[in-house]
Amino acid sequence: MRVKCQKCRFTIDPKDIDIQRGIAKCGECGEIFNCQDQLSEVSSAPRVQERTDIALPKGFAVRYDQGALVITRRWFGPQFLFLTFFCLFWDGFLIMWYSIAFYQHQWFMALFASLHALVGIGLTYYVLCGYLNRTIIEVKRGAIGIRHVPLPVAKDVQITATEIAQLYTKRKVHRGDDSYSETYDVRMKTYDQKDRKLIDGLSAQEHALFIEQQIERYLGIADQPVQGEVERF
Repeated sequence: MRVKCQKCRFTIDPKDIDIQRGIAKCGECGEIFNCQDQLSEVSSAPRVQERTDIALPKGFAVRYDQGALVITRRWFGPQFLFLTFFCLFWDGFLIMWYSIAFYQHQWFMALFASLHALVGIGLTYYVLCGYLNRTIIEVKRGAIGIRHVPLPVAKDVQITATEIAQLYTKRKVHRGDDSYSETYDVRMKTYDQKDRKLIDGLSAQEHALFIEQQIERYLGIADQPVQGEVERF
């Protein structure tokens, strides 16, 4: 049963709902309100078959810290082993190229490789992130915070949890001339019908579904199908 406070949109604890009288008390702001209309919607809504439980994926950890749900995901995966060798080859070639250019005072030769050098710097940084970084998702009753540590890659994300009407997982396909890959995003639908990204670039479908599952359970959000989401297990 999912009833929202009419004042702050906090999810009401079932023990604070008087079903017989149709009255609820918000544990967040203390508002007492008539929830009979929400109870009617819950009872008349079609039941959705629950998806299979997603087990804790490799590289993930879940803990509770002072009542907050904390999900930690390590970035490292098999793809970074391949990228390591590619990065060593790319950077090694550039070191040799620039050594020759500087030794022979061939400044045009050095300038010619500048774009390749920028690619090498970016690739090297990304590989280091793969070995060192982890994403930390901290979910409280009022907010969701996402940060990547220790190497900075993007701004920290802060989302008001009471905005979330539904979470879902979306597949993104990346095609090149001779390449094909997929990544997965965890996205959210808000009560004002907006669609926002929560976390993106996940390499495995079960990673995104696990994050979606854990946050929905913690916030008491009943899982509902969303157009465009990945097929359920």
